[in-house]
Amino acid sequence: MQVAIFMDNANDGDCENLVSIYEDANFDINDRKELLKYAKNKTNSTALHLAAKNGHADIVEYLCIVIDNDCPNKLELINKENKYK
Repeated sequence: MQVAIFMDNANDGDCENLVSIYEDANFDINDRKELLKYAKNKTNSTALHLAAKNGHADIVEYLCIVIDNDCPNKLELINKENKYK
């Protein structure tokens, strides 16, 4: 899985590549959920945290939409705290 690249895309604001990875036809829904739930060990930051921290509103909006559509525990992901709370 391309978790590191997905996280880098969220951090750097590369919405086109982030969407491309998320919507990869080879990923099933569980792979996609893992991309959304993955958190960096040191800071406990998800892709949503990274995009928001760096002001990438387009990625934040996209991630919120896919979280809403693909994750039954969406509030857990939206409200997840990282090191910086």
